[in-house]
Amino acid sequence: MDRAAERHHRLEPRGLGQSGHGAKIRRLLAKYDYPPDLEDAAVELVLQQAQQYALAA
Repeated sequence: MDRAAERHHRLEPRGLGQSGHGAKIRRLLAKYDYPPDLEDAAVELVLQQAQQYALAA
């Protein structure tokens, strides 16, 4: 497996509960009083952006 494929494999979405990143994002959203009803979409957006950023690096 080449380096790009390895990086992509590591960044495969594993779900919010498994990665631990979702919980950190949720804590930050709560800290800055983000509306709870928009939280799920915001977490998903942040995770997608982080994955895209990692693949571009």
